[in-house]
Amino acid sequence: MTAQKKTFVTPFSINWKFDNRQFLKNNPECGTILFNIWDRVHEKRSLIGVSIHCTAEVFEAITGNFTTVNKEIRSEKKWANRKEPLDLREKSKILKENKALAEKINGAMRKAQDLNSFKYCRTIKQFKKLLNESTSYYVFEMFDKAILEKEKLKKWKTAKGYTTVKNSLQEYSIVGKLNKSQEEFLIRMKTSDISDISFAEIDVDYLNHYEGYLKKKGLQKNGIAGYMRIIRTVYNLAISLNVTKKSFYPFGKGRYQIKTEVKTKSVLNSEDWLKLMKFKTPYPARTKALDMFKLSYALNGANCYDMCTILKTDLTKEHIEFYRKKSDRKNNNIKRVVYRTDFIDFMITKYGSDIDSPYLLDLLGKEYQLETKETRKQCEAINRSWDKQLKKIAKAIDIPKISPMWARHQRATNLVDKGATKEEINTMWGHDSMKTTETYIHSFPSAQKIKDKAENLDAELM
Repeated sequence: MTAQKKTFVTPFSINWKFDNRQFLKNNPECGTILFNIWDRVHEKRSLIGVSIHCTAEVFEAITGNFTTVNKEIRSEKKWANRKEPLDLREKSKILKENKALAEKINGAMRKAQDLNSFKYCRTIKQFKKLLNESTSYYVFEMFDKAILEKEKLKKWKTAKGYTTVKNSLQEYSIVGKLNKSQEEFLIRMKTSDISDISFAEIDVDYLNHYEGYLKKKGLQKNGIAGYMRIIRTVYNLAISLNVTKKSFYPFGKGRYQIKTEVKTKSVLNSEDWLKLMKFKTPYPARTKALDMFKLSYALNGANCYDMCTILKTDLTKEHIEFYRKKSDRKNNNIKRVVYRTDFIDFMITKYGSDIDSPYLLDLLGKEYQLETKETRKQCEAINRSWDKQLKKIAKAIDIPKISPMWARHQRATNLVDKGATKEEINTMWGHDSMKTTETYIHSFPSAQKIKDKAENLDAELM
């Protein structure tokens, strides 16, 4: 009779092994944790290191595997020779003190079990290669992964936001719990290594303390909420990749609540608006900043990136058509159509680009290409320059501070004052949500009505 061939559900049997022969020089009591892999098909065994070190007691408390530690002399220090497993009280205490390490160890095992399939690999060599490519991520590593994905999608603004939050968390991990003199010393000397943190460390207490740290740094409630949303997104990414457990998730009901407040954008009253429209200056940079503020207003609140990247091909006989780049969301493919007025045509003539440039205005050089990181950075620099000049103008004529973004809110307010309905504003602005879209589809204003109102408003700009 021929022997029946064995069939297996998974190619390997995987468990932990504590290696007390490999120890850390700075802590001879710490051994190395290894994956103990048994290849069921080829009947071979292999040990794979996961770069995790701890004591035998910690290893037992986390994995449940009791390891008898041999009594050996290492650097003139003797290891205890335990003959009995830890009791429940000792295990509980160790787990509480090593929560982050437990998350890293359990995360590595979950990843190994995910890869333990004939679908992915059939030999230990293949398994080891895949395991090394998909080791359990820590928080900053996961941020790097998210940033890279956003940059691949050319979502530069979102990637920049993730980078800002990552840098803030790294700074907090160094100086967040120190006094001011210690913080200044560490930042000045830059001698502290930034160690990564596990997702298990980001609990409700951590987020509450981090919120307090951001308040001390001067961030307002909505700014802090933006940071917390990014952390929440990265945490959800880690859960989706099985890097951390959902049970560790610190956000939601009964846990950390992201706090926001509704703020009404301030706009200028008619008297201050008239002051701004009549302002004249001998400084070219201020003149251009104010002209671009006016043009943004005339274009229904187009932002700096919009105006920098409007192409000559976006100009038709009656309209300027562009896709507003307020954010990196997918629904930015809604086209904004603005009727050309005498003021808009005057600005195009005054600030028109060179004949060989693809752009309508002279804000970007022809070497800057659409949808690149360099172009986004240049537009941000231009926006900061306009912002600086507008603040100087506001101070000179004693009106509230204005910025490039104010033009959008001012336009909406002034249109309502001139008799435009909210539905008409919604239509002209091209809002993205389906609920808003359904509202303005049923009350689409006549083209001439919008054009007349735009002409009346833009006549004030001349």
